[in-house]
Amino acid sequence: CDSCHMQIHNLDQPYPLTGNWLFTRDDNPHNKDTQLDTQSWRIIKAPGTWKRVYEDHARFTVGWYRGEFTFDPALVGKEVVVLIDAFMGRVTVYVDGAEVYKRPGNVNVDRYFSIQPIPVRFVVAQAHQVIAIRVETPIMNGIYQLPFELRRYAPNDSSLAWSQFWGGELRAIISYVALFF
Repeated sequence: CDSCHMQIHNLDQPYPLTGNWLFTRDDNPHNKDTQLDTQSWRIIKAPGTWKRVYEDHARFTVGWYRGEFTFDPALVGKEVVVLIDAFMGRVTVYVDGAEVYKRPGNVNVDRYFSIQPIPVRFVVAQAHQVIAIRVETPIMNGIYQLPFELRRYAPNDSSLAWSQFWGGELRAIISYVALFF
């Protein structure tokens, strides 16, 4: 699988995360652990649907993605961003077993658009890290579209700002204009 060992040499350009990822529907809190036997996990294409992963075709609402990353020593200590687009899903991201992101956090006050790519920031703490992504959604479409990438964090990243604007405010504006006319 592509996610079993991703080697990141530099982040001058965003690193695409599309490809085959380890995946399971077993919702076990230990799925985030770095030392985990993943022999029973399936290989799934991400972004993509969960509908044909298991032969029993049973409906399930939680899916876990897992990737192992090896970073160049020059990237250790640098802040990075993973962009994940999980349409309308509750998403929790773990790096080396520690939670680094949860959507929604506090549903009453955290504003988000469900169709925006989620920017998940973390610091590369060591050369080898495990990223686990838990997606809970009733429509079985976990990570469902691009952008799905790892990029260097920049305080004024115009392409990230555009992705956020396109997935949120611009779509809302277009909807209001269409409704008005």
